[in-house]
Amino acid sequence: MPCILSIETSADACSISLWEDEWMVHREADEPRSHARMLAPMIDALLRDTGKALDGVCVDAGPGSYTGLRIGVSTAKGLAWSLDIPLYAVSSLGLVAAGAFEERLVTEGETVHVALGARGSELFVASYRVSNGYLNEEHAPRVCDSAIFLRDHAAGITVAGSEAVQHVLVETRDSIADSSSLDDHAPVAVVAPHSRYAPTLMRNPAATYRVEDVSSFEPRYMRAFEARNPAKSIFDRLPF
Repeated sequence: MPCILSIETSADACSISLWEDEWMVHREADEPRSHARMLAPMIDALLRDTGKALDGVCVDAGPGSYTGLRIGVSTAKGLAWSLDIPLYAVSSLGLVAAGAFEERLVTEGETVHVALGARGSELFVASYRVSNGYLNEEHAPRVCDSAIFLRDHAAGITVAGSEAVQHVLVETRDSIADSSSLDDHAPVAVVAPHSRYAPTLMRNPAATYRVEDVSSFEPRYMRAFEARNPAKSIFDRLPF
């Protein structure tokens, strides 16, 4: 397999991984929401330390943080354009499913239901089934209410992309009036999207990734961006 750099910026923390065949090295930002400041220096340091030449770049296309996705995709497109290498895109939901597969939370023949935070009680969700050692998309990514998600996916393994989403799912399950129908629902595990899980998706012949057009590719937000006014103005927050 060629040498690929994968970039993940959909969540609070960002990560990069460099991999080739069975060899891999990855790095993460220690500071949450520091993508703009830390992503490019991390990539530069990783390439200098390894001395590797890139054959392609793979980016998490979302859904997730609007700002984080813009930073990650812009960086990936810049690398692909300047180095004249292919640009690949994978889903953040797919990365969580791949993480669940690598962590052995889901095995052959089982289905994993993945949830990431959208807004309030709404979630970005998708389902993947393990077949012949590969992850196959069973239900395409969509926006779904947490209660509907739990009721519609009582069978299978549920994995949250963060502890916050895990908390929402557990609270929702406990508050559902007919929660007895969910008694057999497996506990909600947590697997955050990470760049190191990208090879699992890109080695999958049934994966949805493809070579993207660098000039036209955009993140897959799945929701319109909403600008919000701060609760207090900067003047109200002054200590005097």
